[in-house]
Amino acid sequence: MLKNVVKPYEILGKKKDGSLIPIEIESRNIESKNEDFRVTAIRDITERKKIEEEHIKLSKLESLGVLAGGIAHDFNNILTGLFGNLELAQMDLPDNHSSFRYLARARTAIERATRLTKQLLTFSRGGEPVFEEVDFAAVTRGIAEFTLSGSNIKVHFSIAEDLRPVRADKGQLEQVITNLVLNAKQAMPDGGNLFITLDNTVNPDGDFIRLRIEDEGEGIPPELMQKIFDPFFTTKVTGNGLGLATVFSIVEKHGGRITVDSTAGKGASFTVCLPPGKSLPVPESVMPEPPRQDKKVYAGKILVMDDEEMIRDIVSAMLESLGYHADLAFNGEEAVEKFVRANSAGEGYIAVILDLTVPQGMGGRETVKNILQINPAARVLVSSGYSGGSILENYRDYGFAGILSKPFRLEELAEELARVLQL
Repeated sequence: MLKNVVKPYEILGKKKDGSLIPIEIESRNIESKNEDFRVTAIRDITERKKIEEEHIKLSKLESLGVLAGGIAHDFNNILTGLFGNLELAQMDLPDNHSSFRYLARARTAIERATRLTKQLLTFSRGGEPVFEEVDFAAVTRGIAEFTLSGSNIKVHFSIAEDLRPVRADKGQLEQVITNLVLNAKQAMPDGGNLFITLDNTVNPDGDFIRLRIEDEGEGIPPELMQKIFDPFFTTKVTGNGLGLATVFSIVEKHGGRITVDSTAGKGASFTVCLPPGKSLPVPESVMPEPPRQDKKVYAGKILVMDDEEMIRDIVSAMLESLGYHADLAFNGEEAVEKFVRANSAGEGYIAVILDLTVPQGMGGRETVKNILQINPAARVLVSSGYSGGSILENYRDYGFAGILSKPFRLEELAEELARVLQL
């Protein structure tokens, strides 16, 4: 018969080698016909505590992810306003104006802020990529030079002349390069050389574009090689252990592979292989001429729906600068009403730009359904600074003809409209 059960409790126990481990002690009295005795069970709960800690971390990360997504959405709206106003201001100034260089520096700072919000979005929405064909060489060179600017590290590039574009989410690709270059930078606090190689390669799984980043740091100890891509694993005092884990996750979601080679005291080499895009490289001899500085002027009326007045105003100004006429709506209901009215009057819009997320009203997903029911030939673009689902990466499946990811520049707005309208 069991009686006087003592509730289990946890303490730190000492192993033979002197190290401490968490243990659980449970004790109870047992009565029998012949004698009473006490049974005490001591359990090593190291693995259980690790699992509990991971669950706590993941719970916190999930909550932080929701918060991060909301912050990034609002911040991208602000950045869209800043980008648009800066670009419009620069257009009104001659290149030799005394204020022009300050506006250019402000744009550079905003581009840096944009990269931060992209990291938040990837983290918060689970990292589903929005694929496009990306100039891997241009992105890699730009990120590496920016990340290493002001440091005592010299970067050496070796880029194949026939390098193909890569099929990737540009924002997430930037995160991969940034994290790998930062990792190399932190491995060489006293400076050194960083070697970045880009080429085309073939392996048993098919064709790939290969990026190799080699540093001259202290290298990675053999016992840590299997852990470097684990979430929360870090050897840095100020690190959170998410940098390389994020890189691994992004590469996997792109259908690629990442490997690492290292010899203690002789640096580390990270190799990323990603699927190529469909386009072939353009020989330098037939590269197109640089675009003219003259602004191409378009025409037509475009309906813009966004719940943020600042966004409506700046997108309207950007469209007006391109030659379009903008009509504005603050939610889906008003957008549908204006679309019906214009369609009935024979003054239909050549395009519609819909904000995806509208907290107080009908958002882009529902609005595009209503618009296409009225006119199946309508050309509708989705605009968003954040998506919790798969709409942006599969926007055509939802009836959208184009996409504008906030913050977008004037050039991006013009190019996407021209593509959708086949201008």
